[in-house]
Amino acid sequence: MTTSPELPDRHFIDLLDRATYLRGRYLTSYAQCEFLLADLSVKVDNRFRYALEKRINAAKAMAEASGPLNAYAGDFLPLIENIGIWSERRHWFAHGFMITAPEG
Repeated sequence: MTTSPELPDRHFIDLLDRATYLRGRYLTSYAQCEFLLADLSVKVDNRFRYALEKRINAAKAMAEASGPLNAYAGDFLPLIENIGIWSERRHWFAHGFMITAPEG
């Protein structure tokens, strides 16, 4: 005879759902930033840069030069200079896994 494991309580399921949702939001937001940096690169000088660091460096150069991004450099540069800080967390959210166990 097989016995079924006890189902976790609703609070635990809600916490797990929320963690999964926030993980998805984080990854989606990060991916949108990566995409926008690549898209800017292609639209401004028709070059696609694959590595994030190259995208950041190209966007910095575009914002600092006289061109369409220069008017936004004051707001734009701090944003793109700090995206690298979030790369390790993005890596773990995308490629890691989470183990959870209800107390009890």
